[in-house]
Amino acid sequence: MDTQKSRSALKAVSSTFALFFLALVVVKVLLIGDDSLVSRLILPGLIVVSVAGMVLFEEKRVPLPVETPALSFLAAVFVFAALNGALFQGYMATSIQALLKIVTMAFVFAGSYLATLRGWGQATEKCILVIISLHVILGLVLTPFGVGFEIGGTFRPTGITGRPQLLANIATLGALYAALFLTIIRGRNTTIYFTMFAVCLLFVVFSATLKNALTLLAFGTGIFLVRAAKRSISAVIVALVFVAIFAALITLGTGLGDRLLATAEGGLRLEVARGEELESSLIWRILHWRLLFVDWYQHYFWTGSGLGAVVHMRGLTTSSGDGFAAHSDWVGFFVELGPVLLLLFLVGIFRFWGSLSPRCADERQYAIVTRILLALFVIMAAAGNVFYSAAFQYLFWIIAGQSAAYRWLIRDNSLLAPKSFMPVAGAVR
Repeated sequence: MDTQKSRSALKAVSSTFALFFLALVVVKVLLIGDDSLVSRLILPGLIVVSVAGMVLFEEKRVPLPVETPALSFLAAVFVFAALNGALFQGYMATSIQALLKIVTMAFVFAGSYLATLRGWGQATEKCILVIISLHVILGLVLTPFGVGFEIGGTFRPTGITGRPQLLANIATLGALYAALFLTIIRGRNTTIYFTMFAVCLLFVVFSATLKNALTLLAFGTGIFLVRAAKRSISAVIVALVFVAIFAALITLGTGLGDRLLATAEGGLRLEVARGEELESSLIWRILHWRLLFVDWYQHYFWTGSGLGAVVHMRGLTTSSGDGFAAHSDWVGFFVELGPVLLLLFLVGIFRFWGSLSPRCADERQYAIVTRILLALFVIMAAAGNVFYSAAFQYLFWIIAGQSAAYRWLIRDNSLLAPKSFMPVAGAVR
């Protein structure tokens, strides 16, 4: 009797920490535009504490997710890059700050995994929906009130994030996440996910975020081709919405259409005069990348500049002399990690991809979600700052953690096909 009471007490405490973790993630991502001490340090610190609490008060040994070796390998690469930047390149504060963000990603993944194993998979899914929906809806609602920035003659809404690209990345993730749940994951509320998909897609179109829109178009077409072969009606509907909206971009004269035309007409140039107005952000990026590669070649060829140190390199700067981020995570990783660590980083990515290989059909649906969202960020990172954005740092890893837990529960025969908005059976046994 005493043993049973002790287990019940431990379960209650662990569940409390799980709910505390989910609440903290929701608050943190909704306040992603806040740069105060509370948002930057206290909330991430409490997330770490909540995950530690779930581990300490779990009544049974928690199984490690199959992704653990691959993610540990990636973590080691980033630790070495941070040590290089902090100890050998002189960028102590910047490299440590970047490493802390990566540590936060690890704890978000672990917290989502543990919460889902504890039986809070339904609550985790609701948190994802709430975060994405609130950000995107507020972005649309606040646009008529001028909440955003005008960049290159095009208004870019920011919502409550304070930065247009942050919000665009969240909307892009939301659209693809909803599309995947409409076409791949069984037992979900079609109305909710189709509404979420339509709203997020609408935002991406009218936010005039070029790379996000083109990436969504590519992924939407790919999903359509794969699912159409299996005669999925929902996939056909999703794909038709993609095609209809994107085909009308230029003819309707949206900001996205104007940016497409400006980029096509401007072409690519590597030389501009000081003070000359650039036709598109693509030209700005190419000039910035060229300067970063030159600085890397001259000063950091083998070692790289260190984790997060791209802002200290001799790329383009603001009028006050502050450096810009790479505006391409792949360029940033190349100049920060150097060729050796970059190669190891790519090995880690492939190992992570391989760890998502499913062993059965029910498990396959969750592995596909993580793989496609990972591929989304890998592609978007070619021309944007995605790695440290809220969409990747928090939302992707909470989805990946939930997916990892569902896959383990399926392998353990504790879970077959979870129904939408129903308690998930199968806590750790």
